[in-house]
Amino acid sequence: METVEFKDLLKEELQTYHEETLMPAFGAYTEQVVLPAIESVKVELRLEIKQEIGKLRSEFIDFVTRQIQDAKVEILKEIREQKKNENMFRTTVIDILERNSLADSDELTLLRGLVAKSQPKFEEHF
Repeated sequence: METVEFKDLLKEELQTYHEETLMPAFGAYTEQVVLPAIESVKVELRLEIKQEIGKLRSEFIDFVTRQIQDAKVEILKEIREQKKNENMFRTTVIDILERNSLADSDELTLLRGLVAKSQPKFEEHF
């Protein structure tokens, strides 16, 4: 019976020690050390995330800008090529009209003037 009483007494002492000593010590340690450390890490992580997002945003904007510029160059090349082909076609038609005497000289002069106006005045460089 003595063993049961000793166990109960030991259990009570441990419970008292736990409630009066360990829990307040763990609570104080948590408030003074753990929570500030967690807050510090949280602030640092938040700052790192903001910096990384800013960097990624800047890289994305640069990438999109380059892609737009490349597309613009390609579109302008295609437009120039199309205009060149159209002018070649118009010039060929004027030559056929002239060779086969299908238009008089005033009409041919007018047509040549229209073709000359439709040609680009300058070349843009990218």
